[in-house]
Amino acid sequence: MPILWKFLLGRFLRVLILCSMSFISVMLVMRLSDIAKFATQSSEASTVLLFMLYQVPYILPIAIPISCLVAAMTTMRNLSDDNELTALRSGGLSLYSISAPILVLSLFLVLLNFYIASELTPYCRNRARELMHRTTAENPRYLLQKSKYLRFPDVEADMEVIQPKSHAKDLMFVMYNRKLERLCAVMAKDVRLSGGLLKGKDVALLTSMPSKDGFDHLVIENESKTTLPSADLALLLRRPSMKTTYDSLPYRSMRLKAEQEAHRSKTKRRLYFEMIRRASYGLAPFSFTAVGLSFGIQIGRRQRRRALYLAAGLAALMLTSTLIGKSFEAYPLYAALCYFLPHPIAWMLSFRYKKQKERGVE
Repeated sequence: MPILWKFLLGRFLRVLILCSMSFISVMLVMRLSDIAKFATQSSEASTVLLFMLYQVPYILPIAIPISCLVAAMTTMRNLSDDNELTALRSGGLSLYSISAPILVLSLFLVLLNFYIASELTPYCRNRARELMHRTTAENPRYLLQKSKYLRFPDVEADMEVIQPKSHAKDLMFVMYNRKLERLCAVMAKDVRLSGGLLKGKDVALLTSMPSKDGFDHLVIENESKTTLPSADLALLLRRPSMKTTYDSLPYRSMRLKAEQEAHRSKTKRRLYFEMIRRASYGLAPFSFTAVGLSFGIQIGRRQRRRALYLAAGLAALMLTSTLIGKSFEAYPLYAALCYFLPHPIAWMLSFRYKKQKERGVE
């Protein structure tokens, strides 16, 4: 590798890594409420740390392109301010030759970002959902949190918490029996959790029995005291099957799901939309890097902020179009326009601006 390439890539990578770590830290702080909620359900520090690590791939598809913009613009601006850019051009190098190593690196970042958006993020999303559900279902203390009203799949609970995680009163537990297609209810005046057992007082159970004559045969049972192992309660709270969506599947599984659901009219549109979305995330590092390399160039003695405003405007355009494109899930063509159209606009403006600087126009 030429010495110039090592010099430029070293500067670019230092800023890129620093910016990426900063974005990850900021976004994790924004997700702190979800992490704190999960931490109250899990007593193991390793499980909480694993849950935090699963949040990182959510951030990277956006953090990497923005970090590329900042790193490329900072690198070119420092070369300009230190007159190193002038020295390199005096040695016979063009702006395109100087930008080449960083653009080549951005192509590798394109593959990395596409892999993260297409494979790693769906995997971590599924793992985080499974981890959260398993921790919630296997921890019966979650029932006796400070929240009065709780909802689970096919289960709803209402109570008055006396002592968080250990004591509650006036419990009403309603469940939907899918086999009988009927509701079942459990009511208790007092509920305590101790030693892995749920102990209830003045308990009433209401359920129904199957009937061939079309009538509902209700069964009502009243007990002064009853005890239920917490493991059995976890079975009631466990989700029978987690709904699988296209955004939670890697590419191969997504194609397989589309083939299995080919009879549905919305299947192809959802598949195309998800492929377009992931491809746009993969393309973003190159576009943001090109914008940063072009608008980071500074020639002349006067410091101009116009380039900074133009770069920020193009970045805002690409990010805004990504947000708008998410609303066109049912219309892949419109989504493709929103996701891809800003990229050639950014390329053309970057090329034109760099060409002006190559000719010496401020």
